[in-house]
Amino acid sequence: MATRAEFRNRVTRGPVLLDGGIGTELMKRGLVAGTVPEIWLESNPDAVRDLHRCYAAAGAEALYTNSFGANAIKLSHPGLSAKAAFFNRLAASLARESLGTASWVVGSMGPTGGMLEPYGDLEEEPVRAAFTEQARALKEAGADVLVVETFTDLNEALLALAGALAAGGIPVIASMSFEGEAQGYRTMMGVTPEKAVEELSKAGADAVGANCGKGVADVVEVIRRMRKTAPSVVLSAKPNAGIPEMRDGKMFYPLDGASFAGQAVPLLDLGVSLLGGCCGTGPEHIRALKALPAFSPKP
Repeated sequence: MATRAEFRNRVTRGPVLLDGGIGTELMKRGLVAGTVPEIWLESNPDAVRDLHRCYAAAGAEALYTNSFGANAIKLSHPGLSAKAAFFNRLAASLARESLGTASWVVGSMGPTGGMLEPYGDLEEEPVRAAFTEQARALKEAGADVLVVETFTDLNEALLALAGALAAGGIPVIASMSFEGEAQGYRTMMGVTPEKAVEELSKAGADAVGANCGKGVADVVEVIRRMRKTAPSVVLSAKPNAGIPEMRDGKMFYPLDGASFAGQAVPLLDLGVSLLGGCCGTGPEHIRALKALPAFSPKP
């Protein structure tokens, strides 16, 4: 486990290369769309290990766990709430077994899939408790860092952050997903980049950022606005491989590795400290990022 001081020290020495997408890559390996990805932690662990190892071989320094939807509330829909802690421990263990030359296991924590009151029927305390259970299980099984990612509701993101911080002593990245220019670069729930970076950093996140979204250019603009608002905050970015489109009944992401890396350069120019890919990115994209001068070994 990395301490929060160690995390801060590492990011001041240059950008950290994160890995790429998990769900979209597992689907390439045979995971049926709509299936709970965490199921494969138990039924097809070799595929999960292989993906982690491919990212490590591509140069990723940090590997995200296959636990994005492994909170008890999200898992209640397929009737798997009782296995939440089990899935998270297994996800962290498989990533740790696969580190290779990578340094960090990053425990991934995504939204519940529901909506908080008054817009939905979720109450705050059960949501916080679900995230706390997830965070503690990830930490116990070897996560070095936690990330709460792809949130659109700031209140839910803050509950997830509180749950992650409750694990104690472990660095936490907080990342939200933003729409494009037509929506004013807000999240689906109307949160601006400025509000996100202010509130999440004030609540104790060790890094704040954006992931998923519509494409790299939109994430660049979100990060630019975050940087202007909070010049000293550690920033993280994990864009998709472009705007997806349907081809032959399958989701297709247009950016290959070289194009993705080229479009990601402005993120490094803006001082992003943690950079990787989200949906549609794979080892090819991480390998292309690794080849950028910013990730060259320092003399």
